[in-house]
Amino acid sequence: MLKCSVLIVLVLVAGCRQENRDQDAAKAGSMAGEQAGESQLAGKKAPGSEGQSAGETENPILAAYTTHAGQGNVEAQFMLGIMYQNGQGVAADINQSVKWYCKAAEQGHADVQEMLGQMYREGWGVARDLAEAAKWFGKAAAQGNKNARQALEGVEGKLESLTG
Repeated sequence: MLKCSVLIVLVLVAGCRQENRDQDAAKAGSMAGEQAGESQLAGKKAPGSEGQSAGETENPILAAYTTHAGQGNVEAQFMLGIMYQNGQGVAADINQSVKWYCKAAEQGHADVQEMLGQMYREGWGVARDLAEAAKWFGKAAAQGNKNARQALEGVEGKLESLTG
């Protein structure tokens, strides 16, 4: 999974760099007076990142993922969820993490569906809700996720003991 995540980062960053090569070349002349080492992307906002505070320096990987996630890319949504959950390249924000995980899960990403099931089962960043956990585990299990299938059986057993 980590290898896949790293590969996705590299592909997205490389794609964004190629698309913006001409724009970057034009900007380079106007930035000649900036100090060496200062990011060319400082202060640049990615589409959909309106919630950032003024003067906050933009992480280029975060910007790339935000752009692609906003366009419906399920893997970018998943990666944003991870970044926000773990505070990788961005301040940790469980609400943003859950937001992006939900977007990816609603598009059918089985691993994220399983993850949301775990979050709801344990109450990690969301209110503990076994019925919601069962829903997400069920969706992931229906796609062949074996861990989700086992988790679903456990959650269903807990629900039965609570109701019956």
